[in-house]
Amino acid sequence: MAKRDASQEINQGRKPGRPVKQPRQIPTLDNRPPDPVACSMREGAKLLGIGVTKLYSLVMDGSVASFCIGSRRLIPYESLLAFCRAQVAGQHGRPEDGAPGAQPSA
Repeated sequence: MAKRDASQEINQGRKPGRPVKQPRQIPTLDNRPPDPVACSMREGAKLLGIGVTKLYSLVMDGSVASFCIGSRRLIPYESLLAFCRAQVAGQHGRPEDGAPGAQPSA
């Protein structure tokens, strides 16, 4: 009986010349793709729950930072988070009308 080499055992039952499938890699913290750092205007509007036109106006007045690559305008995720934090801080910094501690309007 002749000895089999390792390549024959691996390719046993396969047609000659066909590559052996490698096992699928499971993503880990080391080999996962990096998180995106920016999104499109449409995606940003969807994330904020507002319309694209409103997001364009926020970008144009400087409330939300953006940049262009070619003709495409992108918004950094950090800019969306900073905008949301500023909105929350602004609402908590001044009491609403009718809320306890609100100053009566003259």
